Amino acid sequence: MQLQTLCEKCAAEASAASARVSLLVQDISCSQPLLEHDAQRHLVSASTIKTQIMLTTLDMVQHGTLSLQTLVPISSEDILPDSIAFDRPISKVAVEELLHWMICISDNTATNLLIRLVGMEAVNRYSAEVLHLTATKLERKMLDWDALQQGRNNFTSPHDMLRTYRALAQKTILTPELCDYALSVLSCQQDKTVAFRYIWEPLRAAHKTGELDGLDHDTGLLFLQNHTYFFGFFATDGSSNTENQQLLGRLFRMVIDYLKEVEA
Repeated sequence: MQLQTLCEKCAAEASAASARVSLLVQDISCSQPLLEHDAQRHLVSASTIKTQIMLTTLDMVQHGTLSLQTLVPISSEDILPDSIAFDRPISKVAVEELLHWMICISDNTATNLLIRLVGMEAVNRYSAEVLHLTATKLERKMLDWDALQQGRNNFTSPHDMLRTYRALAQKTILTPELCDYALSVLSCQQDKTVAFRYIWEPLRAAHKTGELDGLDHDTGLLFLQNHTYFFGFFATDGSSNTENQQLLGRLFRMVIDYLKEVEA
């Protein structure tokens, strides 16, 4: 398949969808995207912003404010009804464990504990001043519907996610060891219902998904034999999450088929 054919097929399928779709695929060593569709817009981030929360936490580890072994108190009031990791008696949990649950299974209780620990402003400051993001903003904790009714939400953009993951892959932030640690956590992502929905072959990736009603995202790094690619697949305002996920899965399958030919 030629690149132009891939772009045309992806654009046609994205344009025909009930959801609004944004796509961005780029070799992190290159300045121009391989595939781009409606990638300039700002989006509600859902759980994809948990990557920036993790990097802010690791920045504090780097500077000695925290350690991965720092114990964080947890009470019954902290545990959200959707939590799997904390539906058990527990009074303290290490930062390292919180990071794992926040990224790998997107646990919202772990996320809110980390937001409380590092501070919402610290995440926004790190995003703006270190990652140089222009659209990413953390305005509320997870499942804070009162904040949502007050007009506060969490935001990002495809290009902000590209900047984030490229900095992580190229190790221009944190220390090389902490970058490797962050990538190892992201590589344990358990949600394969979005971009990786139709991927049967073993592929190395480090990524984070996000989901709200009518909204599905999947963004991260894909490690192929000769290149590392950033991918950002975003669907908003869809008629159902299942349809969004199926759509993004089909689009990602086309991208993988093209990249496998290029890498062969």
